[in-house]
Formats: sequence, structure tokens, C-alpha cells
Amino acid sequence: MEGPPETPRSVPAPSHRALGIILLLAGVALIGFAFYPIFATDSVNRSVEAAPVTDPVELAARRRDVVGTYSTGSQPGDRVIVVLGSGTARFYEIGARGAINDTTENYRIARHDGQLCLATSAGGAVDVKDADTLVYWRDLYQRSP
Repeated sequence: MEGPPETPRSVPAPSHRALGIILLLAGVALIGFAFYPIFATDSVNRSVEAAPVTDPVELAARRRDVVGTYSTGSQPGDRVIVVLGSGTARFYEIGARGAINDTTENYRIARHDGQLCLATSAGGAVDVKDADTLVYWRDLYQRSP
């Protein structure tokens, strides 16, 4: 014996409130996706693959040549790099009352893409352009007297 045929259950239609929330979330996601490339920036501390200079004679000569103080200028807002022979470098900004944003990092003499550099412990690189010029994030630092 067969019973009466089952009546199909109707699926309830989504409420207007649920549909509104779904559309709102989709709109926010679309706006975020559209604006992300505009506001995304590269990290200042991006890592650079640098091969250390291993020849002891070249290493000693390069370290001796690079030791000194380099700056973008002498006014507040200009930046300074002090390279010490001990393998440390000091980075700071000239403020109205002295150094601000003062940090010290270890470095090693290295090369990346054939360019001589100071590879910092944070993974950055200060390029050695010539005997009196360093380049750090496209800014030129001239040797100070």
C-alpha cells in the first residue's frame, strides 16, 4: 500500500533584510578590491638578496673606504647615515633639537645585482655609488666633512 503522495515543500524566499545585507557585504568587498591597489605600498624594509664580499683584502679595503658620515643635507628633515668600521651603521633624521628616529643596525659589505652595498641586518641595502655617495631608497647621501 502506498500512502498519499508527498506534497513538495516550498523553499522560503530570502527576506528583504537578508538580501540587503548580502548586497551590502558584496558592495563593500567590491569597493575594497577596487581601492586596494591605490593604497597598497611597498615596505620600506624590503629584503634584498645580497652576496657578502668574502675576499679578506677587498673586504678590509671596502670597509675602510665606506667608513664615514653621509647626509642628504644639514637642515631639519634631512637624514644621516653614520657608517662605523665595527660593522654598524646609525640612521637618523635631523630634528630641530637633535637626532630623531635614531636607529643602529649591523651591516656587512656585500653585492646585489653587481652593486656594492651595505646589507643591513634588517634586510635592506645601502648602495655604495662612489667613494663619497651612498644611495638609500633612491635618496643620495653625500659624505660630510
